[in-house]
Amino acid sequence: MLHPAIIASRKGRIHGVCLVTTEPIRAGELIWRITEPMYNWSEVESWDEEKREAYDWYGFQCGEDQFSLPVGLSREMNHSCDPNTWWSGSTRLVARRDIGAGEEITYDYATTEVDHDFELNCDCGSARCRGRVTHRDYLDPAWQAQYGPNLPPHMLAAIRTDRGAEEISKVSEPIDAQIRRLHLGVRDLSASVEALSPEAFISALGNWSPRDIVAHLIGWNRYIVRGCRQLMQGETPFYDLDPGEDYSKVNAHLVAKYSATNRSELLAELEESAAELERFVRTVSVDDWQRDSGVRHLGEVLTVGGTVSELIDDYFHHIGQIQ
Repeated sequence: MLHPAIIASRKGRIHGVCLVTTEPIRAGELIWRITEPMYNWSEVESWDEEKREAYDWYGFQCGEDQFSLPVGLSREMNHSCDPNTWWSGSTRLVARRDIGAGEEITYDYATTEVDHDFELNCDCGSARCRGRVTHRDYLDPAWQAQYGPNLPPHMLAAIRTDRGAEEISKVSEPIDAQIRRLHLGVRDLSASVEALSPEAFISALGNWSPRDIVAHLIGWNRYIVRGCRQLMQGETPFYDLDPGEDYSKVNAHLVAKYSATNRSELLAELEESAAELERFVRTVSVDDWQRDSGVRHLGEVLTVGGTVSELIDDYFHHIGQIQ
């Protein structure tokens, strides 16, 4: 799933077809979420020649013995050695900095590749261009410093193995970055809701009204605290046990639980619940933030960092809906 402002263009400076944004995107906003199936390497090796060739062109590693083959526009995202996106968890690319309208969207192909041979001659034009991109770039201390903790969990695990867990665990940037994104999401969602007329506040936008959106985010702020504590104990979060299709059961419960129709009252509770989430996040060590505790949901590795990031992504998704 790509950001709705991103389109394909044949005017790529780096390589042929590329992806560009038609409007500004702020640092921390979700650029792409992987929704395609994930495969283990034995499955990839069993594919016919045509599909395997497609993997060699477009596929990438997304976890320990997990691989993805994108479809659609996401295949056209080009590499840069100084990209404007980086990873937040194993399935999400977010804006590394503010991105201007018309700018090409890029990521560093080496940020995913560890286990299998990968080499690419590069002429991306950035001042950081490495000339050759490989599956061993993560061993370079300068490359590690460039991305810090903004890498998929399997890549961070490979760096910890190479570098020692003690050194990387000192880095606090991923937590601080998500707190900044949370502040931005709460601020902009509140502003969007406050700009609505009283009628629009309670009118349906698809299946939900803006009132319902605020109500369910209040609940999720609190649910994520409880669920992440379970994750840290190696337990499946309670809301993943019987969520209904696309969490329909959980969301219906939250919309009913936070039933106030007074806009100011709801927005105040949204701020309060977000503050509760922030207080919890500030207690989490970087090791706990990115640790794989062995919990899986629909094949995806669940981490505290990824779980919190996904909730914050939801804020920006709903801001787009309301605006």
